[in-house]
Amino acid sequence: MVPSQYHRHRKTFNEEASHRFPPKRTWDHTIDLLPDTPKTLNCKVYPLALTEGEALTNFLNEQLQKGYIGVMISDTVSFHIPYL
Repeated sequence: MVPSQYHRHRKTFNEEASHRFPPKRTWDHTIDLLPDTPKTLNCKVYPLALTEGEALTNFLNEQLQKGYIGVMISDTVSFHIPYL
């Protein structure tokens, strides 16, 4: 199914490997915010349709299970409120 010249890239497109986050590297780091960073941001929130909210919730749950995203340790956070 995949042409032989692309077989060397097999690990790149491995389904099992796609469910893991790459190993930590020396250049991974946190982003430290300045001390006077506001705790909240005044911004407009756009409501999602029911199906969009469900899709976003499913996506976020998948990313949590894979370990791609996790619990925030910052005082300044972004959050998702599903449309009810």
